[in-house]
Amino acid sequence: MASPRTKKRSATATSGQTELQDFAALSKQIDRCVEEADYEAAIELIKRLESRATNDPTGHAIWIVHNQYGRVYQRRNEFGSSLEAHNRALDIAAEINDLRCRASSLHNIGLVYQYTGSYDVSLEYFNKSYVLKVQIGDDRLLTTTLHEMGNTLSKLGRHEAAVPLFKEALAIKERLGTAWSTASTMMSIGICFQHMNKLDESLEYHFSALALKEGHPNILSYAYSLQNIAEVYRMQEQFEKAIEFALRGLEIKRKQNNRLDIGTSLLLLTEAHSCLGNGTDALNYANELAAVADTMGMQHTTTMSCRALSLAYEALGDPAAALQWHKRFHESLMKERHDESIRRVELLMVVHEFDKTKHRAELERLRAEALERELALKNKELTTLALTLAQKNEALTRLKYDIEKAYQEGNAASRISGIRREVAATLSGDTSWHVFEQQFQSVHNDFLQRISSRYPSLTAIELRVCSLLKLQLSTKEIAHLLCIEPKSVEVYRYRIRKKMNVDSSANLASFFSAL
Repeated sequence: MASPRTKKRSATATSGQTELQDFAALSKQIDRCVEEADYEAAIELIKRLESRATNDPTGHAIWIVHNQYGRVYQRRNEFGSSLEAHNRALDIAAEINDLRCRASSLHNIGLVYQYTGSYDVSLEYFNKSYVLKVQIGDDRLLTTTLHEMGNTLSKLGRHEAAVPLFKEALAIKERLGTAWSTASTMMSIGICFQHMNKLDESLEYHFSALALKEGHPNILSYAYSLQNIAEVYRMQEQFEKAIEFALRGLEIKRKQNNRLDIGTSLLLLTEAHSCLGNGTDALNYANELAAVADTMGMQHTTTMSCRALSLAYEALGDPAAALQWHKRFHESLMKERHDESIRRVELLMVVHEFDKTKHRAELERLRAEALERELALKNKELTTLALTLAQKNEALTRLKYDIEKAYQEGNAASRISGIRREVAATLSGDTSWHVFEQQFQSVHNDFLQRISSRYPSLTAIELRVCSLLKLQLSTKEIAHLLCIEPKSVEVYRYRIRKKMNVDSSANLASFFSAL
């Protein structure tokens, strides 16, 4: 039969295991809500997760909470909140000394800056994440950052610089055997070569990506590869092949009811048929694109439809209609660019405001650290001064004692008598204490005023004892400094406790340090 202690341990272990299982289940639910764009539900689940995360002594759970907040806020286009959450996660990762969490947080911050168009800042964070991931030695993690570094450089138009990063990621993915992820990187390389006008190389990578995506559940990604191939063939002026692959992609997009991506296929088909002189087919696709644009109400889709109609009417030999739609295309394009510029400015303002706040907080932290160092230095100087005064007074006390002894024994000359009087005057004078008191007040400017006003019955010498206790001086050191016996210091300590109602079990020096 199990003992009560064994049963208790078993119950505790079972409880901890259940807590971990619940935590994992909640995390999966959050991931599902984010993928389904149900962000309100995701936030509520994260709050539940947060209430349980405090039970995790390792700190990893609260890191997950802030990481999840950052993801959801980014998806909701709340980039300031996203950056705040991811930076908090980064701080937690540093506190728990977890390189993997730090690398992940740096990567996530880079993604937010990438999305807001702050590409140079994005690259800085990706580079920091890359260095940590190399240190960790996890190739799977490394490929994600290499891929995003390549994406960022592509967005900057630096396609030649992006290709080596993509190829480094590709080599690792091929070694790991991750077909789907490999296909994604191949497609990115194909797009880079497309922008670099290396069309044969572009086709090679696009076809390789297409082959790896064959049979994958994400059928839309397969359609994107078909679209990319069609676009390269259009650039090569192989319009029949362009139409063939565009139609294959369009069929998939129609089944998935992906209207935005349907628009890109319809525009390509319009362009290809216009170049072949098939005005009627071009107009049919252009009209379908216009209908899609009407239902979507998006400026980009409207711009595409105006361009498609202009090309179609030009192919039909109707220059007046073509000109009319070309003018509307130009107006729509200008509005689209204007709207995009405003959006970019707004995003950059959000990021700039966050950076300003972060910078201010960092300045405050540095200022607080500087003040703390300065206070520590002054306290050290003050303690040194107090000890120096105590040593001086101890030496003078000994000298006074020796002189008194010589005087009593009749061996002292009249000169000794003068020295005795001079030493006694020095010991009884307040000059040294005045210097100390000024230094003490410069460090603890209102300490004496606060305790004297709160406890008016304290005498002047008791206030001096309080000051020296605050400096953590011993009874013996206080006695030398005040030129009194250690027993007298103990008496003063007792009186101070009584007047200030400090319990006898409390450490008096610690009590004053806290004031």
